[in-house]
Amino acid sequence: MAVKLPHLWLAAGSGIGSHPSPLPQQHQQPQQQHQQGLPDPRPYACSFCGRRFKRSDHRRQHERLHTGEKPYGCPRCGAKFAQQSGLHYHKLNACREEQRT
Repeated sequence: MAVKLPHLWLAAGSGIGSHPSPLPQQHQQPQQQHQQGLPDPRPYACSFCGRRFKRSDHRRQHERLHTGEKPYGCPRCGAKFAQQSGLHYHKLNACREEQRT
């Protein structure tokens, strides 16, 4: 039984499936450069999955996927969001709709 996840095919009980990961070439180049002794262009690694980022704030934002942390709350209804942009769109749409009714 195979389970399709974004960017991966996993075969149940057998680890990574035989299908290659469709990651763009740009994600493979930094590892090759790092192996050659050059500075790693993505020095910030996720402490949960190892994914690497150029900026520490992008890593922190990604790690919220693993932790479930939602630090941005709507002052009107109390809805919580992992990203500030989620709160922004919520204020423009959902809470705005509540105000009209």
